[in-house]
Amino acid sequence: QCICSSKSTACNSVPNNNSLLCSISVVRSKYASYVGLTGILIQEFKHVFKVITQKNELKVIPKRNSVFEIEVNGFVFERSAKKFKSKGTIDL
Repeated sequence: QCICSSKSTACNSVPNNNSLLCSISVVRSKYASYVGLTGILIQEFKHVFKVITQKNELKVIPKRNSVFEIEVNGFVFERSAKKFKSKGTIDL
């Protein structure tokens, strides 16, 4: 369920297919202001995540020195930045 209102400017970049969205939380971070931040992951880049918070704010969170909890289809994963692939790969 998307927390964004249709009038929010931050939500204009959210894809129409809600099945692609997942919830993300910052569990630990070198930057204290990011700890506890929760929202919907809308974009992933090499070094950052773009997240829409419950207050409809777009936040850019650095992956480095952070541990994230990601929920996809009811499954919860905890990952540090080291576990994310920095470029596209084919897993066999």
